Amino acid sequence: MNLDDWNQKKADVGDYAVVLKEFRNLVHPGFYIRHFLRSRVTNRRMEMCFEILEVASDYLQKKLHTSLKKAIEEEGKNT
Repeated sequence: MNLDDWNQKKADVGDYAVVLKEFRNLVHPGFYIRHFLRSRVTNRRMEMCFEILEVASDYLQKKLHTSLKKAIEEEGKNT
């Protein structure tokens, strides 16, 4: 996926996951050398990845909070 062609209006969840996975893989030297040696990590790419990471973290935190709240409520009903 080329971030220069990124279209936020047409992107689906899988597209965001692919971009985030590519960014995560940059920390592995072998992956970086094979795929990104001649390209730069631009500000736009960094901003997109951090935005995706923030949205994913917020979503997971909300799911965790909801799950914990439900477990506490169920525990209260059982006592």
